[in-house]
Amino acid sequence: ELRPPGDLSTLHTSSQAETISLSTNRDPGSNQVRIIRSGPHVADQVEVIDLLTGKRKTLPDTSSRVTSQRIAWQEWYKSRDGTWVPMTWLEPPRTPNPPPVLITSYGAYGVPLNRAYQPQWGPILDRGFAVVQIHVRGGGELGPTWHEAGRYRQKENSINDFIDGVDYLLGLSLI
Repeated sequence: ELRPPGDLSTLHTSSQAETISLSTNRDPGSNQVRIIRSGPHVADQVEVIDLLTGKRKTLPDTSSRVTSQRIAWQEWYKSRDGTWVPMTWLEPPRTPNPPPVLITSYGAYGVPLNRAYQPQWGPILDRGFAVVQIHVRGGGELGPTWHEAGRYRQKENSINDFIDGVDYLLGLSLI
């Protein structure tokens, strides 16, 4: 069944922290489009969407990589100056409550922390740890204004964002 004219269906994301991007399509006249879903919890997944019917199909992963299951989400907390700061949480499906946590952060040169699937986290996640990335000001997560708010004379914001992020996790008994 064709979708009615003017049906501007949205592309739904999962509740996990993920990025969706367009992929290449070998046939420019095709009624199908390919997207790539990626995130800290999953290696790239290619999905084909038929633009006429809206039907979706996830293509099988043909790589030889072995991936462990992961759960990821993004949270926001309020820094001491009232700025909302994002953090990304990554953990295996079954962890003690609360799990031991490795906290990482980077906030310089306008470069965002890598939120793509990172196989190097596998060994620590397989041992029941969670990984938290605190996206402090100075990085590129939220654009040039975010970067400027954490450099030069404002570098203290980056440090306070990290301290306040750890305090937030402690306050909720997550670490």
